[in-house]
Amino acid sequence: MRSLILLRHAKSAWDNASLGDHDRPLAPRGERASLVIGRYLRQLGTPIDLALSSTARRARDTWALASTQLDGLIATETDPAFYLKGPKAILNRVSAADDSAQTIILVGHNPDTQSLAMTLAESGPSEQRQALAQKLPTAALVRLELPIERWADVSDCRGKLIEFITPRMLV
Repeated sequence: MRSLILLRHAKSAWDNASLGDHDRPLAPRGERASLVIGRYLRQLGTPIDLALSSTARRARDTWALASTQLDGLIATETDPAFYLKGPKAILNRVSAADDSAQTIILVGHNPDTQSLAMTLAESGPSEQRQALAQKLPTAALVRLELPIERWADVSDCRGKLIEFITPRMLV
C-alpha cells in the first residue's frame, strides 16, 4: 500500500504583468495557506518520503513554505512534467519514483492535479469525492491510498480518497 498526496499550489500573485505564468510568486494569502497546510501535514503524523514539485515558482514556493512546518528534511525534486503537461505526464513521473518512498507528495497545478485525483480516487467518502469533482481550490490537499507495492504500477491503479482538505477548512 502506498500513499500519494496531491497538493495544488497556493494562490499566486498577479500584480506584476511583466512576469510570465511560470514565474509568478505566491500572494500573501497563498503564503499563509501554505503554512496552514504544512501544519496540517505535521499533525497527520504521516512521514513524507519524497516531494515532487512543478518547476513553476508558485508550486516550489508552496512546498518550500509548507515543508518548514514539518520535522526533518524531505527529499524534493522538481520536474517540468508537473507544469501543465497533463495527468498522464504526472503519472509517468510518479511511476518512476523509487520504491523506498512509501508516501509521496506532489505539488502541481489545475486542471491536471484535480483530474489526476479524480482518476485515482475510485472509492472514498462520496461527499468528498463530489466536492473534489466540483473544484480543487488553491492550496487544497488530496490524500489517496493506493493498493500498489511498486510506484511503477500507479498508472493502472485506482485507490481510495482518504481526505480532501482546503486551508479554509483548517482555520
